[in-house]
Amino acid sequence: MNWGKSIVLAFVLFALLMMYFLFKTIISGSEKVPDNYYEKGNAFQNVLDEEKGVEKFKTKLFYEAKSRAVFAMFDSIQPDSGSMTLQWPPDASKQLITRLSQRENTDHVKTFFAIPVSGPKGSWLVQLRFYKAGKAYYLKQKVWVE
Repeated sequence: MNWGKSIVLAFVLFALLMMYFLFKTIISGSEKVPDNYYEKGNAFQNVLDEEKGVEKFKTKLFYEAKSRAVFAMFDSIQPDSGSMTLQWPPDASKQLITRLSQRENTDHVKTFFAIPVSGPKGSWLVQLRFYKAGKAYYLKQKVWVE
């Protein structure tokens, strides 16, 4: 076989390979953009706005080993309502959700909310969503439970 036939054969094989990839792409039917992309984009933007708004309140999430609970501490405000979700990433069935209920505190300056941990040791994801004056705020943080 001379070099001219080899080049033509290489071009034909390349064209067949490209046709194969094109055919596989067309029949796969995977949509890159979902039908409700606008609603999902707005929902994600709302979460980003809620996360940005919580920065002004000096809210802290921490774990206390003595009481085996995760606490949310509010320095400057007292939220109207909210919920706290505790997720253990390896097992979704160990998700704990609680509505915020005020814990008795002595200094009346800081407001505490607690969720008891009844799961394994390790890294837990805490998601805190609370409302103040009709506006939603969202905080997400990992805590280490011992």
